[in-house]
Amino acid sequence: KWKDLYQNYDSVENKLFIDLLKFIKKTSLEKNISTNFVYFPDVVYLSVNNNNTRLQAWKNFISYAGEQGININNPWEFFIEHSSKTNLSWSYVDDHPNCEANQIMSKYLSNLFTF
Repeated sequence: KWKDLYQNYDSVENKLFIDLLKFIKKTSLEKNISTNFVYFPDVVYLSVNNNNTRLQAWKNFISYAGEQGININNPWEFFIEHSSKTNLSWSYVDDHPNCEANQIMSKYLSNLFTF
């Protein structure tokens, strides 16, 4: 039911997710803490010419969150530029990010959060 979360902005799941992000942002600001939201992209289908519906759903959700005052950083292009192949999962049966994917995310975060 990931479609309910990322594509139906009136769904309970989506409203809860947005409200939680707003709460984290508001609470952090009250405590003088800087927050940055980032999502970890689907590393199974890394391709420029990708018709991946989950990627499009995330892009739409990030845009919608922006309309709600929440900025979510999108590392998709960074992954495209720095990956050695189009599938950075552990294996065909385990689609969690592999070491290369985690290294790319580490570099992205290092660039994003330079102090």
